[in-house]
Amino acid sequence: SIDRFPIQTVLRNAIEAGGDTDTIASINGHIAGSWIGASHIPIELINSLPAASDIEEVFNSFAETIE
Repeated sequence: SIDRFPIQTVLRNAIEAGGDTDTIASINGHIAGSWIGASHIPIELINSLPAASDIEEVFNSFAETIE
């Protein structure tokens, strides 16, 4: 459950379930991230993403648009 486990555990469980793991983990990450909010995603997890600064820029631009 998203509320009971760290997002890393939620993603790991999705990957370990097998099947189309990259798609499953991506969808799972989107849902979990939306549920818990960006401020609850560990910064080291965000910084490990390729092009993390570009993603953050798009995120901030989108957040300003919907405020």
